[in-house]
Amino acid sequence: LDAFLTFGQVFAAISFLTTSRVFHVLLANVVLANVLLATSAIRKVFFGELLPPERVQMHEMFFSVLISSAIGLSFFSHLLDRWMMVSFVLTGGWRMFHTLAASRLDSIERAPVRPHRQVMRLAAFLFVAAVVEIGAAQKVFSATAPSVHLLF
Repeated sequence: LDAFLTFGQVFAAISFLTTSRVFHVLLANVVLANVLLATSAIRKVFFGELLPPERVQMHEMFFSVLISSAIGLSFFSHLLDRWMMVSFVLTGGWRMFHTLAASRLDSIERAPVRPHRQVMRLAAFLFVAAVVEIGAAQKVFSATAPSVHLLF
């Protein structure tokens, strides 16, 4: 709003915001907040409340994903763009959800009474995951030029 009031024209304000470092940091924070909200919503819908061992496993997996992303970003720094960053975030989140699904499947398997609601939630997650992964694979393999996204 300050940029619009300062410049008085929409194009000038947008031009200023696209070159502003403060705006880029603010935009990155908004994107990060939205990613955290989306992952929290997905976790609540498909997994409900996490068990204590699952919480510990998610914290460990988060740091593993963070370290592997940092190493991967250092290798692919010459290819770094917005879509590469999105790919790293989505791949890391997807790895965490798959680990959570495997942990939940183990806990359901060991339970003396299998709660049907958890089984249905897990089956729904696996179905959605399969659809998303097939769609992503089709998009990557239908590209005309070789892409670094094949690594994901």
